[in-house]
Amino acid sequence: MRHRATGILLVLSGSCFLAGVLDPPILPAWGGSAAGVIAAGSARRAAWFASAWLITLSIVAGPAAVGLLARTLDGDLARVGRSLYLAGSVPGLASTTYDLAVTSTLLGAPRLPDWYPGVQHWADGLSTAYFALLAPAAMGCLGLAILRTRVLPRRTG
Repeated sequence: MRHRATGILLVLSGSCFLAGVLDPPILPAWGGSAAGVIAAGSARRAAWFASAWLITLSIVAGPAAVGLLARTLDGDLARVGRSLYLAGSVPGLASTTYDLAVTSTLLGAPRLPDWYPGVQHWADGLSTAYFALLAPAAMGCLGLAILRTRVLPRRTG
């Protein structure tokens, strides 16, 4: 049962992430300026909210899946991978929470507050730390742990 739950959560996390990032109306706004993101979000509000919620769901489902996987693999590399993933999910979740709590209130605003571009840049940095650094490192550790269970026999005693 645990293996099925792990697989379902991994597929859910990955597919929600891809659906959120590859949302066609929002896709051109990724990596743009804060004003560009707000303009795209304002023009396509439903798509922007769908993307933000899908990415948030992905970040929430990921640690649950990784926790189950690490428990199944039961090794040092798996525990390191789980720790990296959990540590990385905190800034990723902080970034999406910021978007849902703050950016969403500014969609359609006639002008952005002076503080917003700097804070948004900082929040984007948090998500970059998660998606570009910590999550891939965690997946690398978990992948090596999986290979270890398939290639190297367990030592006894």
